Amino acid sequence: MYLHQKENWTDFKWNDEKLLSLLGHVRYLQGKLLGQMENNDD
Repeated sequence: MYLHQKENWTDFKWNDEKLLSLLGHVRYLQGKLLGQMENNDD
Protein backbone atom coordinates (compact mmCIF):
# COMPACT_ATOMS: atom_id res chain seq x y z
CA MET A 1 0.00 0.00 0.00
CA TYR A 2 1.27 3.45 -0.90
CA LEU A 3 0.96 6.42 1.42
CA HIS A 4 -1.46 8.24 -0.88
CA GLN A 5 -3.80 5.22 -0.79
CA LYS A 6 -4.47 5.63 2.94
CA GLU A 7 -7.51 7.50 4.13
CA ASN A 8 -6.60 11.00 5.37
CA TRP A 9 -3.04 10.54 4.10
CA THR A 10 -2.39 14.28 4.25
CA ASP A 11 -3.14 14.44 7.99
CA PHE A 12 0.48 14.05 9.14
CA LYS A 13 1.45 13.85 12.79
CA TRP A 14 4.99 13.78 14.14
CA ASN A 15 7.01 14.29 17.29
CA ASP A 16 8.76 17.67 16.94
CA GLU A 17 11.42 16.94 19.54
CA LYS A 18 12.40 13.61 18.04
CA LEU A 19 12.35 14.93 14.48
CA LEU A 20 14.47 17.99 15.32
CA SER A 21 16.99 15.81 17.13
CA LEU A 22 17.30 13.49 14.12
CA LEU A 23 17.55 16.39 11.67
CA GLY A 24 20.26 17.99 13.78
CA HIS A 25 22.27 14.77 13.67
CA VAL A 26 21.82 14.49 9.90
CA ARG A 27 23.04 18.09 9.43
CA TYR A 28 26.08 17.29 11.57
CA LEU A 29 26.88 14.25 9.43
CA GLN A 30 26.40 16.30 6.25
CA GLY A 31 28.95 18.80 7.55
CA LYS A 32 31.44 16.03 8.28
CA LEU A 33 30.97 14.60 4.79
CA LEU A 34 31.40 17.99 3.14
CA GLY A 35 34.56 18.59 5.16
CA GLN A 36 35.99 15.26 4.04
CA MET A 37 35.13 16.03 0.41
CA GLU A 38 36.82 19.44 0.58
CA ASN A 39 39.99 17.88 2.02
CA ASN A 40 40.15 15.17 -0.66
CA ASP A 41 43.10 15.88 -2.98
CA ASP A 42 41.96 13.69 -5.89
